[in-house]
Amino acid sequence: MTVYPQEYKLNCVKIGFIYYDVSMSIDDTALANYTSCSDKSNNCNGTVLFSHSNTVKYTVNITWDRMTVSSGSDFNAYGDQIYQCEVKVANQPTRIRNVTVKVPATAPSSLTEVNKTTTTITVSWTALDSSDADGYVVNVTSDTDTVQTAQVEGSSNNTITLNGLRLLTTYSITVRAYQQLLGPASSAISVITHCQNEGIYLTHNGNCCPNGSYFWDRTVNSDTKAISCVLPGTNLTTGQWVRVADPDDPVDCNSNSASDPFHCTNVTSPDATLSLYLAQGLSADQEGWYKCCLPTDCSIATGIIFTNIFRFAEIKSFTIADLSSDMTVYPQEYKLNCTKIGHYEYDISMSIGNTTLASYANCDDRFSNYPCFGTVLASSSNTIRYTVDITWDGMTVSSRSISQSITGDQMYQCVLDNPTGGDDRTHTLTIEVPATAPSSLTEVNKTATTITVSWAPLDSSDADGYVVNVTSDTDTVQTVQVEGSSNNTITLNGLRGGTTYNITVRAYQQLLGPASSAISVQTLDLPGIYNAPV
Repeated sequence: MTVYPQEYKLNCVKIGFIYYDVSMSIDDTALANYTSCSDKSNNCNGTVLFSHSNTVKYTVNITWDRMTVSSGSDFNAYGDQIYQCEVKVANQPTRIRNVTVKVPATAPSSLTEVNKTTTTITVSWTALDSSDADGYVVNVTSDTDTVQTAQVEGSSNNTITLNGLRLLTTYSITVRAYQQLLGPASSAISVITHCQNEGIYLTHNGNCCPNGSYFWDRTVNSDTKAISCVLPGTNLTTGQWVRVADPDDPVDCNSNSASDPFHCTNVTSPDATLSLYLAQGLSADQEGWYKCCLPTDCSIATGIIFTNIFRFAEIKSFTIADLSSDMTVYPQEYKLNCTKIGHYEYDISMSIGNTTLASYANCDDRFSNYPCFGTVLASSSNTIRYTVDITWDGMTVSSRSISQSITGDQMYQCVLDNPTGGDDRTHTLTIEVPATAPSSLTEVNKTATTITVSWAPLDSSDADGYVVNVTSDTDTVQTVQVEGSSNNTITLNGLRGGTTYNITVRAYQQLLGPASSAISVQTLDLPGIYNAPV
């Protein structure tokens, strides 16, 4: 029953006298009509089954689209389809045979969403009597495309779980009863799958949004652009949107003013939902962080999620990327990523201390980000990422031709300059770097092929571990990473007998700190080998 439209054949088989008329119809609508037939000449194009008894089959191909019977002529049908075949012979009684194709006359009622997850929807409906249905067919579409059609056998089986769906997608669902053919469709219901099966989440414009999402005020300024927070499987009781800076004055969902420019809409069940949108302009003192609390007010809510609603442009994030955990790779290289969202006109820069690493002026996202050449992450919200490549040699931060000597933690800034009327935005980022080198690097023991050294450990707040570097004749022999701030001894293996090595140690956190004073250690001679003095 999932194949649509449904196609079948009507076969009327005549036997006997060779001259006749034959026709097939539904009610008063003729589907086929053959007159003055002669089996001798086969002028009516029937299929001869047995020539000795003049047995001839006449066939009509039928298409049923659940509302209309089609075969050359169209006939709107509701309920059972009663077909008639007539054979007429001159001066003889007309022969008539009827055949009935059973079709439900009514659609199932009360199609209802029972449950949903990120990839499933369960629906139920009011079952029909067994005399009116043999089963049901559930049809699921998205954006007019059929996603799946499922057949449910048995008139009393009135629940189905639809699997393999996409998260946060709107589906239109109908159900039809069937007997020999499908009956009419129920009224459609619209169901949106969840972003996640448990816990509170945000949606906007048909997208799932993570906790801490940023929204430009122009993108949430109508009820059709609302930010929705959803708590699956709960019924809304009160629920609140609250500005974090003013937790004792929640958003008034039913009125708006300069000090409270928002409206809310809500859905009580089956999933508590509270949607927030701007009903008028957003003032400077009302922008910033908001939290949604469900299914109750924030004092006892089981679900709380945050979002930032801002004017003009904002820095969405300022992060470090590609920083290796392997501290033996030298020099160290990483990236600074500053991501901007919102208004299309702005200036943006990144710096360390008073040294500018990158500066872009008069940016305009409407013209392919010219002249600033950031990486477009989402054109709909003007989300652009700016990147600076950094090289750290243990003493100097370098980016292209720019360099800055620094000791200890590296503090970076990303500054976004908004057009007139908008506040400037500043985000800072600190990369932890030991400010001092380990002291008292000392030879503890040595053999012909090993050297053991130790040093005074740093506090755990100043080091995550150490890197010991071994050179001979200026060539690096080995670099060894020692994890843990309290681990201050290492045995260096695989060395050559009678060879002088220079050894240093550095502490590391996110990056390597400065090197200790070097010590020089000569391995013992190999037994039986005389090493002449140089």
